[in-house]
Amino acid sequence: MGHRRLAQAGVAASATAALALALSVTSLPTGLFQRIGLTAGDAWIIAAALAMWRGMEARPSPGAT
Repeated sequence: MGHRRLAQAGVAASATAALALALSVTSLPTGLFQRIGLTAGDAWIIAAALAMWRGMEARPSPGAT
């Protein structure tokens, strides 16, 4: 996954979380929007961690031949 796609995923996750947070203060189903926002944030954390892990696997460790 390239940096551009990862950045786009981050923007989408943060926009989803922000919108859900804004909707959670309305008279709409508050718990639902809180869960949506938290899930979007959690998904972003997982995606970023996987991207970092894959990047670490692709590079040889220092001192490796």
